[in-house]
Parts: sequence; C-alpha cells; structure tokens
Amino acid sequence: MDVLEFWRPTINWTGFDQGPISDAMWNHFRNVVMLCHACEHWKAASNATRLAPPRSYVGMPESKGDQKRRKSEWKRSIDVQDGHMHRAAFLAGEQIALMSYLLTDDDKDTSDWKLYFSLRGAVAHQLPHDQARYRAAAFKSFHAAQELENDPADIALRWLRQSGLAQKTGPVRT
Repeated sequence: MDVLEFWRPTINWTGFDQGPISDAMWNHFRNVVMLCHACEHWKAASNATRLAPPRSYVGMPESKGDQKRRKSEWKRSIDVQDGHMHRAAFLAGEQIALMSYLLTDDDKDTSDWKLYFSLRGAVAHQLPHDQARYRAAAFKSFHAAQELENDPADIALRWLRQSGLAQKTGPVRT
C-alpha cells in the first residue's frame, strides 16, 4: 500500500465496530476503507489542480521557455496526482479481490460473505478506475452488525445513496 506513504487518511477507528466479521476479512476491509479515502483525496486534488492552470507573471517579461516550463510543471503535478489516484484505486480493487479468497461455499449469508458482495457491488472495482465508485466505501464509521443486516444488493445500494452516488429513489448513477 505504497500510495499511503504520500497521503494517509486520518480515520478515527473507534467509530468502526468489527462485529461478527472475521479478523482476516476485517483487515482487508480496513485497507479498502483507507485506500478509498486516498483515491477520493487524490481525485479531488487532481481536479483542483486542473481547475487552476498556471498564470503568467504580471510585471515581468517571461520567455516562451519559462512559460513552457511552468505549464510542464503544472501538467506533471496533475500526472503525479492522477497516478496516486489510480494506484490507490488499483490497490483497493486488489484488496476487494483478495477478500474473495477468504470465502468458501459454507460462508454463504454470513457477515463476511455479505461484506464482500456488498463492497463488490457498491464499489464496482472491476470497472475502469474513473468509472468505479470508491467513494461508496470511504466510510467514516462502520458498525458491522447494523450495516450488514439486509442482502448485499440492498446494502450496496444504501452505501451508494449515503455517498451521494445514487439518488434517494430511482436507479443507481455511475
């Protein structure tokens, strides 16, 4: 999880309750939450940088080379931020995929099973990174016993609505 060396979310883990989720599944879930926060952070940073293109200096003549250098630095900053965002998204998707290896046929309808399938449905990590919905798993608090009461499709839809990625009524937006 090398991308967390560049920016690590400050998450108050006391607002998270593992409940009946196994320790191995819970560790992957915590990693997913951190990486989803990182993905959203870098997406916002990249968008903010894009919206603030380099301005020319007032009062001093600037050569074409200086203008080009300034614009190149601005583009490089965007590329670095996009790289961090894509890396965080990739690692979050990888963590969700690793969760599947912890499940067996005997786990159907357990909390681990519901957590995995809910995350998979809400995040849609198989899509290209710019279409996946990492904000749905960027939780600020999580109480497993309450969150995992329904079937995975309903849980995923609730998480999408809470994150603003789906309308309160109607179809899911991507």
